[in-house]
Amino acid sequence: MGFFNRFKRGGKGRRGGRSGSRGSQKGERRRDSARPDSHRETEYVQTLPPPAGAAPPPAAAPPLAAPPAAAPPPAAPPRAAPSPPAAPPAPAPAPAPEGDAGKTRIVKVGLAPASGVVGVLIGVDGKLRDEVFKVFDGENTLGRRSDAEVYLGERDDSISRDHAQIIHREGAFGLRPLKDDNPTFLNGDRVEGGAPLSDGDEVGIGDSKLRFRVV
Repeated sequence: MGFFNRFKRGGKGRRGGRSGSRGSQKGERRRDSARPDSHRETEYVQTLPPPAGAAPPPAAAPPLAAPPAAAPPPAAPPRAAPSPPAAPPAPAPAPAPEGDAGKTRIVKVGLAPASGVVGVLIGVDGKLRDEVFKVFDGENTLGRRSDAEVYLGERDDSISRDHAQIIHREGAFGLRPLKDDNPTFLNGDRVEGGAPLSDGDEVGIGDSKLRFRVV
């Protein structure tokens, strides 16, 4: 009897222990059931492909480019200085006469130009070759004198200081020697007293020869 009671007590204790464990398990289960179901509260988002044949979405428009900067206005060109008026051309000399080299001719010319130059002497031979000397209206002394109307310079010392004269009056020219001991020649002939002078004639003084031209 004592053994039975002990066994009964032990059994009750076991049962009570089991029931206590069960109660604890139930309490744990109740507590667990109170937890929210995370699977139930989760939202699922799924991107579906566009249906077949649907037009693709429009592409985004590119950003507008900034307008180009305005070019600066061109600079004004510099003003050209006015050109001076051209000088009138000099009249062409008359052509040299052909033949009759030993004859004297008188040529009538127009009025003298404003500068007063009516003719020129051009060196063709001797120390005055290629030199050009102006002949003016009126009386022109030829020589090595520095204040002579036609100053021939010092290149040809065979020329006298006052060697000869060329005279222009009323459109006619004449040649007159000034030295008997240092003669003057016209087209190769010695001039005695005076002789008419024409365009193209050759005047010989000293060791030089000059061609006379009317302008």
